[in-house]
Amino acid sequence: MGLDRTTIEKYPKTLIGESGRLLKPTDNTCSICLCEYEPKDTLRTIPECNHYFHAECIDEWLRMNGTCPLCRNTPGALSRVSPSFSSLSHHTSSMSSTP
Repeated sequence: MGLDRTTIEKYPKTLIGESGRLLKPTDNTCSICLCEYEPKDTLRTIPECNHYFHAECIDEWLRMNGTCPLCRNTPGALSRVSPSFSSLSHHTSSMSSTP
């Protein structure tokens, strides 16, 4: 299941400048459409893994799939994990104590 539009729109967008320089110069191709990034292209970054793609490509991808196309991490998964480790360990220790 994919992500909703509100969630996708929260991910940062970056406009490539005239120089076409990217944060990671070796990543100059969108992994979804396989086209090279050009000056004035708009990229969107998945904050959890810092992978970036053409905004229109990743927006469509995330609406259909809830994972990063490169690493398959689920965006926002860490914030949705429940119960937290501390509450789980507290619950486990109280169950294991003998009366």
